[in-house]
Amino acid sequence: MADSVLSQLKGLSKDWHRVKPKESGGGFQRVPDGNYQVICKQARLENAKSSGRLQIAWMFRVLSGDQKGKPIYVYQGLDSENNLSWVKGVIKALGVEPPNVVTNLPSRLEKCLEKKANATCATQGDFNNTYITAWGSSKKAEDDEDMEALEDLEDEEDDEDDDEELEEEEDEPVVRKKKKVRR
Repeated sequence: MADSVLSQLKGLSKDWHRVKPKESGGGFQRVPDGNYQVICKQARLENAKSSGRLQIAWMFRVLSGDQKGKPIYVYQGLDSENNLSWVKGVIKALGVEPPNVVTNLPSRLEKCLEKKANATCATQGDFNNTYITAWGSSKKAEDDEDMEALEDLEDEEDDEDDDEELEEEEDEPVVRKKKKVRR
């Protein structure tokens, strides 16, 4: 890795420690707006050609559906605390812990390769935004809602069963046995 990139990373150390991960946003897309299951094929530190800012160039490949095999490119600058939060969020969404020390970022990016995630592509005005979230996270939320609804239904059925048992118990005499106490 070029020494200039490493020295730029060292300059980010203070901000890196302060920021919390955010779900990924920002980037460039060439697929229609929508939700996709993707795999990370590239996570490269580089300087942007136009501005020279230090950034991560991500490339995700769509795994299924009409857009299967198409790339989704995301460029995340490392030039502000806000952007660093988004970077940490993408790393975390890919199932990799963000490094505690920003100069370890290159090795963590290598660990992101071949990891699966969800990508939501959304055009807002002139901007194409791509949000990267953990694999199955939106499905998990739906599953959690389904499980809560099922548990609520079971609780209602249990309450009805308890009511029926109470009605049956009222009709039957209660017989209690005495316990023997040893001294």
